[in-house]
Amino acid sequence: MELTKYTQEMFDNIPITEHFKLCPTGDYSAIKKIPGYCKFDNNCIFGIDCNFGDLCSFNKGCEFGDKCKFGGCCKFESGCKFGNECGFGEKYTSVCKCDVDCIYGYLCGFQPSCRFESKCIFGEKCVFGVCCGFKEECKFGEDCHFFDGCVFNTCNFKESCNFKGYIRFFNHCKFGKECVFSLYCEFRNRCYFDGACKFSEFEFTNIVSYDGPESPIQRVQFFHLSNGEIFVQWCGFCGSVNDWVDEVSKECHGSKLENYLDLIPTAKAQFCID
Repeated sequence: MELTKYTQEMFDNIPITEHFKLCPTGDYSAIKKIPGYCKFDNNCIFGIDCNFGDLCSFNKGCEFGDKCKFGGCCKFESGCKFGNECGFGEKYTSVCKCDVDCIYGYLCGFQPSCRFESKCIFGEKCVFGVCCGFKEECKFGEDCHFFDGCVFNTCNFKESCNFKGYIRFFNHCKFGKECVFSLYCEFRNRCYFDGACKFSEFEFTNIVSYDGPESPIQRVQFFHLSNGEIFVQWCGFCGSVNDWVDEVSKECHGSKLENYLDLIPTAKAQFCID
Protein backbone atom coordinates (compact mmCIF):
# COMPACT_ATOMS: atom_id res chain seq x y z
CA MET A 1 0.00 0.00 0.00
CA GLU A 2 1.39 3.39 -1.00
CA LEU A 3 1.89 5.74 1.92
CA THR A 4 0.29 9.16 2.08
CA LYS A 5 2.96 11.82 1.53
CA TYR A 6 2.45 14.61 4.03
CA THR A 7 3.17 18.21 3.16
CA GLN A 8 3.91 20.81 5.84
CA GLU A 9 0.34 22.09 5.63
CA MET A 10 -1.13 18.58 5.99
CA PHE A 11 1.11 17.91 8.97
CA ASP A 12 0.21 21.21 10.65
CA ASN A 13 -3.50 20.35 10.30
CA ILE A 14 -3.21 17.05 12.21
CA PRO A 15 -5.24 17.70 15.38
CA ILE A 16 -3.81 17.66 18.90
CA THR A 17 -5.53 15.24 21.28
CA GLU A 18 -4.75 15.33 24.99
CA HIS A 19 -1.57 17.35 24.41
CA PHE A 20 -0.24 15.02 21.67
CA LYS A 21 -0.37 15.28 17.88
CA LEU A 22 -1.48 11.79 16.75
CA CYS A 23 0.14 11.16 13.38
CA PRO A 24 -1.11 8.24 11.24
CA THR A 25 1.09 5.96 9.13
CA GLY A 26 2.57 7.98 6.29
CA ASP A 27 5.58 9.44 4.49
CA TYR A 28 6.81 12.47 6.46
CA SER A 29 10.10 12.88 4.58
CA ALA A 30 9.14 16.40 3.45
CA ILE A 31 8.78 17.60 7.06
CA LYS A 32 12.14 18.74 8.44
CA LYS A 33 11.20 20.15 11.85
CA ILE A 34 8.75 18.25 14.01
CA PRO A 35 7.74 19.67 17.40
CA GLY A 36 7.63 17.70 20.62
CA TYR A 37 4.69 15.65 21.83
CA CYS A 38 4.05 13.90 18.52
CA LYS A 39 2.99 10.23 18.33
CA PHE A 40 3.57 8.40 15.05
CA ASP A 41 1.85 5.18 14.03
CA ASN A 42 3.56 2.09 12.57
CA ASN A 43 5.85 2.18 9.52
CA CYS A 44 6.21 5.94 9.15
CA ILE A 45 9.03 7.22 6.93
CA PHE A 46 11.18 10.30 7.60
CA GLY A 47 13.83 11.98 5.46
CA ILE A 48 17.33 13.28 6.19
CA ASP A 49 18.16 16.12 8.62
CA CYS A 50 14.86 15.81 10.48
CA ASN A 51 14.69 17.52 13.84
CA PHE A 52 12.30 16.12 16.45
CA GLY A 53 11.31 17.78 19.72
CA ASP A 54 11.05 16.20 23.15
CA LEU A 55 8.70 13.36 24.04
CA CYS A 56 8.06 12.17 20.51
CA SER A 57 7.16 8.49 20.16
CA PHE A 58 7.28 6.16 17.17
CA ASN A 59 5.47 2.85 16.72
CA LYS A 60 6.93 -0.25 15.07
CA GLY A 61 8.93 -0.20 11.86
CA CYS A 62 9.50 3.54 11.44
CA GLU A 63 12.46 4.54 9.22
CA PHE A 64 14.66 7.64 9.49
CA GLY A 65 17.23 9.12 7.12
CA ASP A 66 20.73 10.37 7.95
CA LYS A 67 21.50 13.13 10.46
CA CYS A 68 18.15 13.09 12.27
CA LYS A 69 18.12 14.66 15.73
CA PHE A 70 15.81 13.63 18.56
CA GLY A 71 14.98 15.57 21.72
CA GLY A 72 14.84 14.14 25.22
CA CYS A 73 12.63 11.22 26.27
CA CYS A 74 11.80 10.04 22.74
CA LYS A 75 10.56 6.44 22.47
CA PHE A 76 10.89 3.97 19.61
CA GLU A 77 9.03 0.67 19.24
CA SER A 78 10.55 -2.48 17.73
CA GLY A 79 12.07 -2.65 14.26
CA CYS A 80 12.82 1.05 13.77
CA LYS A 81 15.73 1.85 11.41
CA PHE A 82 17.99 4.90 11.58
CA GLY A 83 20.43 6.37 9.09
CA ASN A 84 23.96 7.56 9.78
CA GLU A 85 25.02 10.38 12.13
CA CYS A 86 21.73 10.53 14.03
CA GLY A 87 21.67 12.13 17.50
CA PHE A 88 19.49 11.02 20.41
CA GLY A 89 18.54 13.06 23.47
CA GLU A 90 20.13 16.12 21.86
CA LYS A 91 18.66 18.82 24.08
CA TYR A 92 18.83 17.36 27.55
CA THR A 93 20.19 14.44 29.52
CA SER A 94 16.74 12.85 29.43
CA VAL A 95 16.33 9.17 28.63
CA CYS A 96 15.58 7.99 25.10
CA LYS A 97 14.06 4.48 25.04
CA CYS A 98 14.44 2.08 22.12
CA ASP A 99 12.64 -1.25 21.74
CA VAL A 100 13.94 -4.56 20.34
CA ASP A 101 15.47 -5.10 16.88
CA CYS A 102 16.18 -1.45 16.13
CA ILE A 103 19.00 -0.74 13.64
CA TYR A 104 21.28 2.32 13.75
CA GLY A 105 23.77 3.60 11.18
CA TYR A 106 27.34 4.75 11.82
CA LEU A 107 28.46 7.86 13.75
CA CYS A 108 25.25 8.02 15.78
CA GLY A 109 25.45 9.83 19.11
CA PHE A 110 23.45 9.01 22.25
CA GLN A 111 23.15 11.26 25.28
CA PRO A 112 23.33 9.91 28.86
CA SER A 113 20.95 7.26 30.19
CA CYS A 114 19.52 6.04 26.89
CA ARG A 115 17.94 2.59 27.19
CA PHE A 116 17.99 -0.12 24.53
CA GLU A 117 16.09 -3.40 24.50
CA SER A 118 17.40 -6.68 23.05
CA LYS A 119 18.97 -7.32 19.63
CA CYS A 120 19.64 -3.73 18.62
CA ILE A 121 22.35 -3.24 15.97
CA PHE A 122 24.68 -0.22 15.84
CA GLY A 123 27.04 0.84 13.05
CA GLU A 124 30.65 2.00 13.31
CA LYS A 125 31.93 4.89 15.44
CA CYS A 126 28.78 5.40 17.51
CA VAL A 127 29.23 7.27 20.79
CA PHE A 128 27.19 6.57 23.93
CA GLY A 129 26.91 8.88 26.94
CA VAL A 130 27.20 7.84 30.57
CA CYS A 131 24.83 5.29 32.09
CA CYS A 132 23.37 3.92 28.85
CA GLY A 133 21.85 0.45 29.31
CA PHE A 134 21.61 -2.42 26.84
CA LYS A 135 19.70 -5.69 27.12
CA GLU A 136 20.62 -9.02 25.53
CA GLU A 137 22.31 -9.62 22.19
CA CYS A 138 22.97 -6.09 21.01
CA LYS A 139 25.68 -5.77 18.34
CA PHE A 140 28.10 -2.88 17.85
CA GLY A 141 30.30 -1.91 14.91
CA GLU A 142 33.98 -1.00 15.00
CA ASP A 143 35.42 1.94 16.93
CA CYS A 144 32.37 2.66 19.11
CA HIS A 145 32.92 4.63 22.34
CA PHE A 146 31.20 4.05 25.68
CA PHE A 147 31.39 6.03 28.91
CA ASP A 148 30.97 5.63 32.67
CA GLY A 149 28.04 3.58 33.98
CA CYS A 150 27.07 1.72 30.80
CA VAL A 151 25.81 -1.86 31.31
CA PHE A 152 25.82 -4.69 28.73
CA ASN A 153 24.32 -8.18 28.71
CA THR A 154 25.37 -10.87 26.18
CA CYS A 155 26.46 -8.21 23.69
CA ASN A 156 28.82 -8.44 20.72
CA PHE A 157 31.44 -5.77 19.92
CA LYS A 158 33.61 -5.51 16.83
CA GLU A 159 37.22 -4.39 16.95
CA SER A 160 38.67 -1.15 18.34
CA CYS A 161 35.79 -0.26 20.67
CA ASN A 162 36.72 1.97 23.61
CA PHE A 163 35.27 1.72 27.13
CA LYS A 164 35.94 4.51 29.66
CA GLY A 165 35.01 4.59 33.34
CA TYR A 166 33.07 2.04 35.40
CA ILE A 167 31.38 -0.23 32.85
CA ARG A 168 29.89 -3.68 33.51
CA PHE A 169 29.62 -6.66 31.16
CA PHE A 170 27.34 -9.61 31.95
CA ASN A 171 26.83 -13.08 30.48
CA HIS A 172 29.32 -13.96 27.78
CA CYS A 173 29.93 -10.72 25.93
CA LYS A 174 32.17 -11.00 22.85
CA PHE A 175 34.82 -8.50 21.74
CA GLY A 176 36.87 -8.00 18.59
CA LYS A 177 40.58 -7.30 18.70
CA GLU A 178 42.13 -4.01 19.83
CA CYS A 179 39.31 -3.00 22.16
CA VAL A 180 40.44 -0.73 25.02
CA PHE A 181 39.07 -0.95 28.58
CA SER A 182 39.59 1.36 31.55
CA LEU A 183 40.82 0.07 34.91
CA TYR A 184 37.27 0.22 36.28
CA CYS A 185 35.58 -2.11 33.79
CA GLU A 186 33.98 -5.18 35.37
CA PHE A 187 33.46 -8.50 33.58
CA ARG A 188 30.88 -10.90 35.02
CA ASN A 189 30.58 -14.45 33.68
CA ARG A 190 32.92 -15.58 30.93
CA CYS A 191 33.69 -13.09 28.14
CA TYR A 192 35.37 -13.88 24.81
CA PHE A 193 38.02 -11.97 22.85
CA ASP A 194 38.88 -12.49 19.17
CA GLY A 195 42.36 -10.98 19.57
CA ALA A 196 44.57 -8.90 21.82
CA CYS A 197 42.84 -6.03 23.68
CA LYS A 198 44.07 -3.47 26.21
CA PHE A 199 43.10 -3.13 29.87
CA SER A 200 44.64 0.19 30.89
CA GLU A 201 48.20 -0.05 29.48
CA PHE A 202 48.28 -3.88 29.58
CA GLU A 203 47.64 -5.93 26.45
CA PHE A 204 45.67 -9.12 27.14
CA THR A 205 44.05 -11.97 25.23
CA ASN A 206 41.63 -13.42 27.79
CA ILE A 207 40.01 -12.76 31.18
CA VAL A 208 38.27 -14.71 33.95
CA SER A 209 36.39 -13.06 36.79
CA TYR A 210 35.21 -14.30 40.19
CA ASP A 211 33.10 -12.90 43.02
CA GLY A 212 34.94 -12.34 46.30
CA PRO A 213 34.53 -15.00 49.01
CA GLU A 214 32.19 -12.79 51.06
CA SER A 215 30.92 -10.16 48.63
CA PRO A 216 30.58 -9.68 44.85
CA ILE A 217 31.93 -6.16 45.42
CA GLN A 218 35.34 -7.74 46.16
CA ARG A 219 35.46 -9.22 42.65
CA VAL A 220 38.80 -10.60 41.40
CA GLN A 221 39.64 -10.31 37.69
CA PHE A 222 42.53 -12.25 36.16
CA PHE A 223 43.90 -11.09 32.80
CA HIS A 224 46.03 -13.36 30.60
CA LEU A 225 48.51 -10.91 29.11
CA SER A 226 49.91 -11.17 25.60
CA ASN A 227 53.37 -11.89 27.06
CA GLY A 228 52.01 -14.96 28.91
CA GLU A 229 51.90 -13.38 32.38
CA ILE A 230 48.79 -12.95 34.54
CA PHE A 231 47.59 -9.53 35.71
CA VAL A 232 45.15 -9.17 38.63
CA GLN A 233 42.61 -6.46 39.44
CA TRP A 234 41.03 -6.48 42.93
CA CYS A 235 39.54 -3.77 45.16
CA GLY A 236 41.63 -0.97 43.65
CA PHE A 237 44.75 -3.13 43.28
CA CYS A 238 46.19 -3.78 39.82
CA GLY A 239 49.37 -5.79 39.36
CA SER A 240 51.07 -9.16 39.07
CA VAL A 241 49.88 -12.36 40.76
CA ASN A 242 52.80 -12.30 43.23
CA ASP A 243 52.14 -8.68 44.17
CA TRP A 244 48.44 -9.46 44.58
CA VAL A 245 49.23 -12.38 46.92
CA ASP A 246 51.26 -9.96 49.07
CA GLU A 247 48.43 -7.41 49.01
CA VAL A 248 45.57 -9.80 49.79
CA SER A 249 47.64 -11.43 52.56
CA LYS A 250 47.77 -8.04 54.33
CA GLU A 251 44.00 -7.60 54.16
CA CYS A 252 42.65 -11.14 54.66
CA HIS A 253 43.37 -14.09 56.91
CA GLY A 254 42.26 -17.65 57.54
CA SER A 255 39.67 -19.27 55.28
CA LYS A 256 38.96 -16.00 53.46
CA LEU A 257 42.60 -15.72 52.40
CA GLU A 258 42.64 -19.39 51.38
CA ASN A 259 39.55 -18.89 49.24
CA TYR A 260 41.22 -16.01 47.44
CA LEU A 261 44.44 -17.90 46.86
CA ASP A 262 42.50 -20.92 45.53
CA LEU A 263 41.36 -18.71 42.66
CA ILE A 264 44.89 -18.58 41.23
CA PRO A 265 45.11 -22.22 40.04
CA THR A 266 41.48 -22.00 38.89
CA ALA A 267 42.31 -19.00 36.69
CA LYS A 268 45.48 -20.65 35.37
CA ALA A 269 43.43 -23.71 34.37
CA GLN A 270 41.02 -21.45 32.46
CA PHE A 271 44.01 -19.96 30.63
CA CYS A 272 45.52 -23.43 30.09
CA ILE A 273 48.61 -22.48 32.10
CA ASP A 274 50.36 -25.10 34.21
